[in-house]
Amino acid sequence: MLILSSIPFTPLEIMPRCASACAASAPLGFECQRLEFLTGLTLFAAKEVKVEVLYMNHGPLLPSIEQIKKVFSQYGSKITVSWYDFETKEGEQFMAKKGINQHIPLIIWLDGKFAVPVNGKEIKFVGFPTGSGPAFFQGKWTMEDLRQALNQITNKK
Repeated sequence: MLILSSIPFTPLEIMPRCASACAASAPLGFECQRLEFLTGLTLFAAKEVKVEVLYMNHGPLLPSIEQIKKVFSQYGSKITVSWYDFETKEGEQFMAKKGINQHIPLIIWLDGKFAVPVNGKEIKFVGFPTGSGPAFFQGKWTMEDLRQALNQITNKK
C-alpha cells in the first residue's frame, strides 16, 4: 500500500511536518518510510508483517495448524510467515532466541509480539485455540481473534 501526498510547502518545510504526520497516522503494524524528493512529494510504504509460529508437529495440533494456515493465506503478501517445529534443531535455536524453555504446543508472534490487543482485550496467541486439543493446553484465543489481530496489524478491512 502506498500513500502519495502533495502539500504546498518547500521540501525543507515539509520534512518536519511529514515526520510528525507519519508518527501520528501510521496504522498499527506499519512503518513509515519517508522518501523526500525535490518536488515536495512524500511517499509512505507499508511494511510486511512478520509472523513467526513455534509449533509441535503432533497429531492433536495438526487440525489447528491447518486452520491457522488457511487464515494466513487470506493475507497474501501482507504477511511473511516463518514456521518453527519445536522438535527440530532450527526450532530449538528459535526457542533459545525467544527465551522459550518450556513445553508449549503453539505460540504465534505477530511482529514480535504474542500478546496483541484485539477489541480492547489483550489476546495471547499461546497454546491450542479455545475448544481444540487437550483442555490443559488450550489457550484463550480463537481463529477469529487471530483474523482480527491480523486485520488490525495489516490494516485489512
